[in-house]
Amino acid sequence: MKMSRLVIVALVTTFVLFTSSDASAQSKSFEFGASAGAAIPTTNFQHLAGPGFFGSVYAGRWNSDHVFIFLAAGYDQFSEQTLENGSKSTGAFLPVELGFRYHSSGGNIKGMYISAAGGLMVGQGDFTGRKAGLTLGLGYTFPSVGRRLQIDARYRSEISDPFNSYLNIGFTIGFGGGIK
Repeated sequence: MKMSRLVIVALVTTFVLFTSSDASAQSKSFEFGASAGAAIPTTNFQHLAGPGFFGSVYAGRWNSDHVFIFLAAGYDQFSEQTLENGSKSTGAFLPVELGFRYHSSGGNIKGMYISAAGGLMVGQGDFTGRKAGLTLGLGYTFPSVGRRLQIDARYRSEISDPFNSYLNIGFTIGFGGGIK
């Protein structure tokens, strides 16, 4: 029941952010893109899963020259890990998140950014179930014409059990009207 409320709040918030009016053309520019890279288990999770990969897509809108609000969905696959009792464990998470990025130099200029997102993590394989998740990130935007190129690291964790966490390290390419 709590997960349903979280998803409803995320959808309503996204609708409000995407439909609110603002005089600045840059602040309401739509952007979409994709990310890919390595998924590395950390803390106690490294005993349950081996290194893997991730892929995700996002869509969002610039709320100001520095703040980007987004909705993202992904697939985080982990390799098989042998447990202490000799059995094998493997699985994946499908995160669906609402979040923001804050760009220190403005969105169309090279530089550092931080990100935070929250949402639902749906487990598959040995990690079945739905849990609330939190993601914190740090990245760098490279100067580019017509697209956004970024590298970043994201720390993703279950809210109910922060020791089930992992690190996503990868790259992002974005396209949209606000990119110069």
